[in-house]
Amino acid sequence: MPEDEPTVRPSSLRKRAAVLTAGRALFLGDGYERTSVDAVAARAGISKRTVYDYFGDKDGLFDAVIVDVGAEVVEAVRGAADAELTAGRDIREALLAFARRIAIDTVASSEHRLLRQLANTERRTRRALAGFDDQPEALLAERFAELTREGVLSTANPGRAAQHFVALTFMLALDVTRSASGEDADIDALLVDGVDAFLRAYHG
Repeated sequence: MPEDEPTVRPSSLRKRAAVLTAGRALFLGDGYERTSVDAVAARAGISKRTVYDYFGDKDGLFDAVIVDVGAEVVEAVRGAADAELTAGRDIREALLAFARRIAIDTVASSEHRLLRQLANTERRTRRALAGFDDQPEALLAERFAELTREGVLSTANPGRAAQHFVALTFMLALDVTRSASGEDADIDALLVDGVDAFLRAYHG
């Protein structure tokens, strides 16, 4: 009979989550350089040693925060795809609804935007930052493959189609939100143009 896998105590999970929450808040509020492990430990209500035990050092904690946010983005993309990219729906309407949910509710959020900017300034986090783009694109590629089999889209390379869709919508929306004058109306107009350009290339 195989040995039972080791279990993680709920208290350990709570402490780790508390450190992530504290680190996320401080990195957002104070920036990477001004955030200290001491400050994170104090905010989380645990010892400095515990932070080191879970994450190794400040770099490890920052990477973990970025990975955590990336996982939230993946779940947001999955939820929006399940809700909007449904069989039988007009494809333009579906893609616009999907793009609006992700771009305005997730990509354009101040927290997501600031954390991404922070990650881009820290070269050591490039691998962690890949979760922002690679995983959502892979999920979208799977959905585009399904839509191609249904005859709604036409592409021999769903992965490339997903990259093009992201570039035409979410990445441009991110550029707009970097401007202080960026408004939801500006983002929406950009999304409409991006979806229309995508469909000119990939409509079935």
